[in-house]
Amino acid sequence: MILDEQVLGLADDHLVDLAELNALGVSGNFALVKEAGEAFVAMQKAASDDGIDCQIYSGFRSFNAQSSIWEQKWFGERPTLNDAEEQVELHHLSELDKMHAILRFSALPGASRHHWGTDIDVYDARCVNDANYNLKLVPSEYEAGGICADLNAWMMENAEKFEFTRPYAQDRGGIGIEPWHYSYAPVAQKIIQNFPLAALHQQIIQYSLAGKHIVLANLDIVYNRYILNNSNIKDAL
Repeated sequence: MILDEQVLGLADDHLVDLAELNALGVSGNFALVKEAGEAFVAMQKAASDDGIDCQIYSGFRSFNAQSSIWEQKWFGERPTLNDAEEQVELHHLSELDKMHAILRFSALPGASRHHWGTDIDVYDARCVNDANYNLKLVPSEYEAGGICADLNAWMMENAEKFEFTRPYAQDRGGIGIEPWHYSYAPVAQKIIQNFPLAALHQQIIQYSLAGKHIVLANLDIVYNRYILNNSNIKDAL
């Protein structure tokens, strides 16, 4: 059972270093819950047998790490992209619209699936490194002709054999489509079904978060639209 503080990214004692599970290459720098780690290592080895260098670009991310991303985007120190992979000029937006623009591809601290130790962003390390390519994690990199197109095709055919699914495979009006993001379903599904919304609310109250007042005023919408990633929510947009 994963505790509230682990779900919110406030603890990492539920994780196992992938190096201990004999992950290939650079993925040894990452940690997941044991079941997800074992499944990833098996999937990674199968991909390697097929000539695909499946590596983790981002795995576990703490509350503080997610907060840093949020703050940088809120204050325009880090690009916020739209669905067309164009940078959004956040200073032209209201605080409500700014919040929605950031949430399209970056989770609220405490609400990121990367806190759980079940979710990973994957890329083809060999293709990226051989081309000396600066990966941006945008959909076009995983589409036909993209640097990670072969990886994407392999994952779409094989990932579910290892119980990894794509939570953002479709645009439901919340998080945008993320072909790089995979989730170890047996554990992640239990977390999302029992997500500690009250604990998240309390954590945001206690934390000095940019835009805190607008987030708290719209937390039910954030929960339904971006945490559950459910389009069946009516708001002002």
